[in-house]
Amino acid sequence: MRIGRQLHAFCALSFAMPGLVAAQVNIAPALLASTDLLSGHGEQTRLQSLGKVEVRLTAHFGNGRVVALDAGVTGGQSISGVVGDAQGVSNIEAPRAAKIYNLFYEMPLGSNGNVRGGVLDLNAIFYQQGRAAAIFLNSSHGVGPEFSHSGLNGPSIFPNSSLGVATEHILGSAKLRLGAFDGVPNDPAIPSRTSLHLFNKGALLDAEISSETLSAGIWAYTSNFAKLDGSGGARGNAGAYAIAQWQPSKTAAGWVTIGRSSARFNEINSYVGSGFASLFDRYAVGVAVASAGFSDGRPRETNIEFAAPIQLKGGFSLQPDLQIISHPSGSAGRAWVAGLRLHFSLEPPARDVPFIRRKRADRLI
Repeated sequence: MRIGRQLHAFCALSFAMPGLVAAQVNIAPALLASTDLLSGHGEQTRLQSLGKVEVRLTAHFGNGRVVALDAGVTGGQSISGVVGDAQGVSNIEAPRAAKIYNLFYEMPLGSNGNVRGGVLDLNAIFYQQGRAAAIFLNSSHGVGPEFSHSGLNGPSIFPNSSLGVATEHILGSAKLRLGAFDGVPNDPAIPSRTSLHLFNKGALLDAEISSETLSAGIWAYTSNFAKLDGSGGARGNAGAYAIAQWQPSKTAAGWVTIGRSSARFNEINSYVGSGFASLFDRYAVGVAVASAGFSDGRPRETNIEFAAPIQLKGGFSLQPDLQIISHPSGSAGRAWVAGLRLHFSLEPPARDVPFIRRKRADRLI
């Protein structure tokens, strides 16, 4: 695995610019690939395959200055189209496309902060539910559906990132994050197209304060939206969320998330999620619940997921997964999904450790 070790290592380069003192540049490359093989039983019964390949390149220039590129290719079939759920059974399901998820420059802002600008994935900065939540496949354990389903094309999250700027400020033991993103990432009419523009249809504003165990955020769109009752358009499409995390030991972690959004504009206006995972040597087991409420009073869609990721050698992992969905999209029925995720990662050594043993990370970089 000599090639892998070389790729894992940071490459040291010399860098000099006119008028500046020569600086050391550390470049961290990473390659990630995921394949889902999921059998859905609901509106239909069918085996579906989905895939995502992602490449990351991060350059640290010293003094807190970073340039990062994160791009990927998605494709495959729709598992949510089989079971008819609203939240999203697989967090890698996306139209066939090649897109940039992050391309930004980050620099210090004052003595206790930083600012990041460019193409930004909002979820790399805001609404982080923790390492335990990250092992589950359901999309709501990334960003709750009361937020992820808002706007004309969702917020600036996978697979549609937009131009934006975000700052982080350290306030004692807490962190305050502020962000402004393009209000309509990419082109809703052509999902496979990357269309970067800045605030031509308004902006999405986000503010969050967090500690090691608690986070709370508010968000709002600046533009008008059509009201669900058909009575015209208005401003006020906004929401709020709160996340509590706990880690009773080095090998166990859990979380609870609640979120609300404007029922006048959003089909999903409430969310409650929770889960717990425990690590045993090179494998983990976990259970999570994601429950979404609909503005029109339909029964809540509730997803119960059982996950058991196994860390293999050579950067590979295998995850058996089972999801039971009550009232998919507010219907009277029930559906379930069972299958496997095969994941491969070639990353810097600092990240190549079991998920719960990693120090909790608040930022992508």
